[in-house]
Amino acid sequence: MLTLKTVIMLDEKINGVVKLIEDLRSENALLKGKIDGYREKISKLEELISTYQEDQDKIESGIHSVVKTLDQMLVVTAKSQLSSDKASKENSEEETSPSDESQKKLLNELVGSEESTSQTPQTDNSNQLEEGDSPTQIGELIQDQYLNEDEEEIENLDIF
Repeated sequence: MLTLKTVIMLDEKINGVVKLIEDLRSENALLKGKIDGYREKISKLEELISTYQEDQDKIESGIHSVVKTLDQMLVVTAKSQLSSDKASKENSEEETSPSDESQKKLLNELVGSEESTSQTPQTDNSNQLEEGDSPTQIGELIQDQYLNEDEEEIENLDIF
């Protein structure tokens, strides 16, 4: 049998549950608003990251282009100096001077073979400058060296 007291307690519990549901609904709406705000921020940040990456790629390709051009100019200059020294040596028919040897060593260092000349002899001469190499071949050797160094640096980066 239902009494007035039980009905009042039931009414109070129902009112408490209704108030709790209203509070949860308002909190839910507030949280949904925050989520929408966060989604907008994420979208803007993704756009910034994309723009940054595109700019980074442009800067990187520009730097590689400049370095490649400078390397080619350096190799051509050093190669022509080596050729002129070789011609003067042939004209005077003297033995190789120490400056010629240092120039050859410098050219070999430019293409990354300093290790092979300062340590043990290397059987693989793919990274070594030879007198018959064209400026294009020398430039490619230098470019390969820089690309390998760049790839190692990229692998060592811990961005993400």
